[in-house]
Amino acid sequence: MDVTQAMNDPIINYQDACELWRAIEALDGSKDLELIDLWQRSQSPLRGGRHGAEARSQLVLKLKSRMVAKQIVDQMQPCFPDVEPSRALVLGDVIGTELQLVLDLEGSGHYFIVGKTGCGKTTLLASQAAQFIRRNVFTVLEDFKSEGRRLTNRFANVAVFRPDQMPINMLEPIGRSEIYWLSWFSEFGRAYNLRPETWTKVPEILARIEKAMKPSEPYPSLKDMERVLGILADKERRPTLQTVAQALASLNSLLGKTAFIRKAPSIEGRYAAVVHEYQGLPPRIQGFLAAINLLRLQLKSSSEGHNA
Repeated sequence: MDVTQAMNDPIINYQDACELWRAIEALDGSKDLELIDLWQRSQSPLRGGRHGAEARSQLVLKLKSRMVAKQIVDQMQPCFPDVEPSRALVLGDVIGTELQLVLDLEGSGHYFIVGKTGCGKTTLLASQAAQFIRRNVFTVLEDFKSEGRRLTNRFANVAVFRPDQMPINMLEPIGRSEIYWLSWFSEFGRAYNLRPETWTKVPEILARIEKAMKPSEPYPSLKDMERVLGILADKERRPTLQTVAQALASLNSLLGKTAFIRKAPSIEGRYAAVVHEYQGLPPRIQGFLAAINLLRLQLKSSSEGHNA
């Protein structure tokens, strides 16, 4: 007897339907609309029973796949090391268990979150940022999607800065100034496609300016540096300095008021968290600003003996 003939036998059809439904229940699929639809169609007498036979074949394949997956999950025994609550960053619950998945904050400072659009990556990061804020840990977020503002709905002391609102002089060094400026202009050269021989003399010029500064005198702003390089380019006939000045002019046009800042009070201690919002800027400028903020954060953390 072939499948379609068997499907037309009321007794065999009833027994088969019962077995399939028990299999669905065993896999916790009694509320799965797709499985229910296939199970109902598997009993169809249309087209001489062929319609029901096709639906049954699809249902059996799905049930077999889920059975294999369930066997793998049932055999898995999640084992996570104990982490002190004060050091634990909660990522979420482990499906099918009463365990929480946590990161040890005294372990690695870097991890990578991957997932398709809409799966919850941003929500997960917002949850982690909220945990840091509750622990009074100063938190900085680089926001490329304008979603960091959701923290302002949960916490009163969160500041959101667009690039033209950042209260910092990006040329004011942290740590050893020569290392800071070399790193700064390396990122700047990458963003504006400048050859190393074009920008490498600029940190030396900044070092000369620093030596001539009085102890309380602020560092030059980005706009000041644009003008200085333009003057030196004309006076010393150095076209490479003019190229850097033009690139700085392009950056300054995007930074607006931020480009004119020489000295600003530290934002740490004033806010629980700071969100740098970049949406609408060219990707290369987004990457540059994020890299500079990370550089400043890492150098400050290193100088204070913390992990960024």
